[in-house]
Amino acid sequence: MKKFYTTLVLAAAVAFSASAADFQSKQLEGKELKQISSEMSVSRLEAGAIKMAAPTAMKVKPSKVQDILGYYMITYIDLYQQDVDNAVASLIFRAGDKENEVKITGFGPGNDTGSPVIGTFDPKDASLSIESNQYLVNTAQGRVYWQHVIVNADGSPVPTNEPLVCYFDDNGNLEVPGYNGYVQGWFNGFLGSQNLQGYAAGMIRSTKRIEAPQSEGWSDAGNATFSDGWFLAGFGCVGWDTPVQFPALDVKVQRNKENPNLFRLMNPYAGVNAVINGDIPSTSENYLELNETLVDGCIEFDITDPACVLVTPQVYSGLDCPIWGMALYYMGNGAGNYALVENEYTQDMTIQERVDVYKEIMQESGEPLSTFDSNSNTVIISDAEFNMSGYPEYVTWNAFADFLKEADPDTFGGIPSKIDMTSVIMLPDISGINNVIMDNTNSTLEYYNLQGVRVENPSNGIFIRRQGNDVQKVFVR
Repeated sequence: MKKFYTTLVLAAAVAFSASAADFQSKQLEGKELKQISSEMSVSRLEAGAIKMAAPTAMKVKPSKVQDILGYYMITYIDLYQQDVDNAVASLIFRAGDKENEVKITGFGPGNDTGSPVIGTFDPKDASLSIESNQYLVNTAQGRVYWQHVIVNADGSPVPTNEPLVCYFDDNGNLEVPGYNGYVQGWFNGFLGSQNLQGYAAGMIRSTKRIEAPQSEGWSDAGNATFSDGWFLAGFGCVGWDTPVQFPALDVKVQRNKENPNLFRLMNPYAGVNAVINGDIPSTSENYLELNETLVDGCIEFDITDPACVLVTPQVYSGLDCPIWGMALYYMGNGAGNYALVENEYTQDMTIQERVDVYKEIMQESGEPLSTFDSNSNTVIISDAEFNMSGYPEYVTWNAFADFLKEADPDTFGGIPSKIDMTSVIMLPDISGINNVIMDNTNSTLEYYNLQGVRVENPSNGIFIRRQGNDVQKVFVR
């Protein structure tokens, strides 16, 4: 196995065990799933309009297995973390070994690292049937199984031996019929009554087939210079003997026709997907070699409020990193994610009110907000967060670095306790007038701090260096 792949798996395992072990060993030890689920309130399952009706008749039904293969995003209520009602997972449907068989991965740890969950497609009614109690993987604690979970009439989720049967609509999305008026779900964990531990469990809120970004409603706005602080910041530190510095990427940018303050970077990780699957020396000319992905993606952001830029959450970025067998990445930021939250505290707020609350929280904590500088057309994403399929929350590399540093100083001692996750997006002239490619050699050298403010004499810190259309994050002594 490649060095980076192996190390990143260890990184994920350490981070998962350190951050999610609370629900594995504390909340679940000695409990059965039925007992765990009975502790959930009915009101939580009722919140957020998650009751689901039976599927309506489809105009066009998939007629063969090949029609349903690909990536699907599911949002779900996490059964173990009571405050996570918008968790994201990405399922991959691959062709099985038998006729009309589908191999499914993405239901979380155990499913991604072990055997796939097997489903059977029925072309007669475009349905997918997934049998309960499917073996996934052996662990030190025992055998892990995938199990179908339904909702009782009283609103409590319980395991069942009946198969999960869902249907494809005319848009290719997967509809999960309700049971007793509520959504259905799954559980990955150990069966039995002694020392029960779970790896993942959720009640499905919605499913959506992941398609390449649609061009309708968007116009090309030139190319942006993208210095990534979401994924490449941690990738350059974790699993390598010395931190790797990635160059700024030249990325196509599009502008929304209806909201001119809404932009998206098109398939920004097209050049790095191949790198994460093998050891390509950082000095190689092919270090950022192009690699075709199964589905293109984008990073979408709104600069309407220059003092608090929102990155649209739950949008597939096009990055596929095999942390737990597979992991699709959804880039966001704290403000964008907070705007999405709907709980007892925020459900009556408008999006702007939620953002205002987030700004107050950040001001009190002293943490920087993401900003847009109209003078330099620079977007600074200071509160970058990402979500990977199978993991219920948005996280940062800083958490991984801390866990790794504590776990094995000999192996991971070189990892800093804090990784700079600032992403910098240098937009083209968004007025649409200046599309001329600049000659960097004759351009003025400019420096900006991480808040997007120009600095005449930078020293002792991290700055954004710009010369023409060449933009990089640099450390100045």
